[in-house]
Parts: sequence; structure tokens; C-alpha cells
Amino acid sequence: MPMSSQSKPSDGIRSDPRTAAVLLVRMAEVGDGLAAKPVDLEHRFRFMSSVAVAVRQSDGIVAHCSDDGIIGCFEGASAADEAHAAAIVVLDTVADQRTAHADFPPAAIALDYGAVHFLRYAEGLPPDPQGPTVERGRHLLLTVPAGAALATTAFRDELRSRDDWRGVRKVPIAGLEGERLYQLKGYGETFKWRPTIRVEAGRYDELRDRLDDYEYRIGRKDAQIARLEELMREITGDDD
Repeated sequence: MPMSSQSKPSDGIRSDPRTAAVLLVRMAEVGDGLAAKPVDLEHRFRFMSSVAVAVRQSDGIVAHCSDDGIIGCFEGASAADEAHAAAIVVLDTVADQRTAHADFPPAAIALDYGAVHFLRYAEGLPPDPQGPTVERGRHLLLTVPAGAALATTAFRDELRSRDDWRGVRKVPIAGLEGERLYQLKGYGETFKWRPTIRVEAGRYDELRDRLDDYEYRIGRKDAQIARLEELMREITGDDD
């Protein structure tokens, strides 16, 4: 069921709490770390368009767009099933694009279900989804393998059929501690827990300097050890 609009305009920011299924999609990097390639502008547009179409075709709304992904929200008795259907369409569509274009970005998807606060900043703008359900989804999305979809227990429990999902081990993701996760069968690599470490931009040079210092000290220790071994051989006359 499509989501309803607010009935009364407001001059300020207004919160509209609802229960919804949340679909978060991001463009996974092509390559790892510094080897990751920037996404071609045409591919980026096609990726975002494909996700938006999939969300709308499943009776959801595109509630938020960023430079690398989209958040779709679904309401009603079939909200989770509609989000599930949209996720499959996104993964299949992106897989087809990657068959035709090797540098097309893979998709990563996270799904959750619960309370969402929709903030409307001004009339004519789409509602901005906020709250713990969205935050849980954002944290989960950072751990999703390329080409895969992960869901929370809260989302899976809302599905009419749960056969397409298999359980994965519990991991310490913010907001999801102790909750079992589920991966959509047949898509992407098997989920493996890789903690995400965020470093503030201003600390990169500091950390680089510390690493250089440690490498210098290790190099000096290695040279000292080699010199001591040479002296021992001279003292003992042992050439071995």
C-alpha cells in the first residue's frame, strides 16, 4: 500500500512516526580500499534509477537519496513482502547490468522493520526517514557483501514466507547486538563479519607518521640483531 501524505502543512519540521519496512541500498565498491574505482556517472544514474523504479513498483516510496544509495520505505500489512520483492528486483537488475558492463557497481542491501520517524522539512519535499530502525539499517548496510542482502530478525518475522532467508551468526553491529541476522539465499558471497573501522580525516597523517616511526624502530632493531649475530660469530669462530 502506498504511503499516505501528511494532512496538515507545517511551518516547522514535523515528525510523523509510523511502522514501516525499510530497504537500504548502496553501491558497493568495485575493488577494495585504495584500489576502488570511482563509479562512472552514467552507471551511477542507471543504478539509482533502477533502485527507485524497483521501490515504486513495489508500492514503496523513495524516502532518501545520497551520493551512493537510496532508502525505500514500505507501509501496510504487506510492507515486508513488498520490500523483499523490491530487493530481489534490484539485485537481479544490477546483476544483469554487471553482465553487460564489468565496471557497473554491485548492489548491497539491508532490510529492517520497525518504528520510523518521517520528518517533513517543507511542503513539496519527500519525508526524511529517521530513528533507530533506519540507524540499525545503516549500520547493517556497511557489513553487507557485494551483491547480497541482509535482514534483521524483526524484518524476517514480518514475511509471509521465510524460506528465501538463511540465518547467519550474531555479530556486534551497533543497535543489533544479540539479534540474529538473515541473508537472502543465492545472492552474493556468504556473509562474514568484518568490523568497520572509521578514522577521522584529520588523523590519517598522524597514523601514517606513527606507522613510519614504528617501521623505523623495527628496522633499527633488525640491524642491531644482525650486528650482534655477526659479533657472536667473530667471538666463537662459528661461521654457520
